[in-house]
Formats: sequence, structure tokens, C-alpha cells
Amino acid sequence: MTGEYSERLLEADALERIIFSLDGVTAETYEAIRKGGNFAQVIGNIDGFLRAKAEAGLTRPRATIQILVMNRTEEQLDRFLEAWVPKLGPTDDILIKEVDTFGGQVEDMRVEDRTPEKRFACRQLFKDMSISWDGMVTVCCKDVLYLLTVGDAIEQDLEEIWRSREWERIRRLHREGRWNELQPCDNCSEWYL
Repeated sequence: MTGEYSERLLEADALERIIFSLDGVTAETYEAIRKGGNFAQVIGNIDGFLRAKAEAGLTRPRATIQILVMNRTEEQLDRFLEAWVPKLGPTDDILIKEVDTFGGQVEDMRVEDRTPEKRFACRQLFKDMSISWDGMVTVCCKDVLYLLTVGDAIEQDLEEIWRSREWERIRRLHREGRWNELQPCDNCSEWYL
């Protein structure tokens, strides 16, 4: 999100919302979580984007500065708000979001497990679709390995994918309580989000 890219993005007026994931208020915390990340560069780029948006008098895209709550960031939430709230425009906001395990595929760094005791069909299957950089479509943003690929957005119409036999089969299995037959659904503890 260099200055030039920020300007191009703002001029295009193509986005309703942009989310900046910034886990931590120190370089030590951020770079421990975002391996290979450069805290100073990321802060500079976000600041530049917000400044360019304000100078242009724009209200969109709505900028969201997000922090994931986990053991490493839990004690930094107040400092995070103090650092970012003054920089936000009238349509921008902060999102404090619980970290998840991406369906049991990554280490559980949650502060506490709030998973309901009684499981029900995953809401994700009925509200969103996730598309990879190369057009592959999966039923869930937590399916980072695309184990539940249901189509190809480059080759197929999105409505066709949304109503496809395979997606309907996955929805049916969830409605029947048979999520254990699907990966990564079988190990997911974030199905209720």
C-alpha cells in the first residue's frame, strides 16, 4: 500500500471498504505474529493511505483498522485504540476481532474458547464465498488449503457456483449434522462466527 498505490486506489473509487490487519502496537509484537512483516513500513503505508483519503475529502473506501485478539495482543488493545482512533475519518472504524484456528488448521492462539456446546450448520455456507487469487472458489474463508473447492470464478458464473450441486451437497451435510465428513469442517471450532 505504497503512496502511489493508495492514490490509484482512491482515484479508482472501486472499493466500499478496505481492511488493514495490524496485529499489535509494537514492532516486536507485530513482527512476531506477521512473520516477515515490517511494522514501520506497514504503519507508514496505513498512515499515508488515511492521510491521502482525508486530504482528498473522501468518505470511501471505508477504512477498517483490525487487530486480532490473542495472547500476544490482548494487553495492547487500549494502546491500539489510542493510536488509531484519532487518525480515522468519519466513515472509518476499528475492528477488534477474535483470532481463530482456520478450522483447526493453525495453532490455537485464542484467549479463550467460546465455541457453543451444541453445534449447528455453519452460517458461512449460506452467506459468503471465498475466491483465491487464481479464481478457485471455496465455501469458507477458513478453508485456506481450498479442500472444499466448489468452482472456478474465471471459468464459471458466480451464481452458477453458488447454486452448484457440490455446494448444495456441502450445505446438506451440514444441515444433517454430518460436518465430520468434510475437511476442514471436521476440526473447525469457528463454525458459529
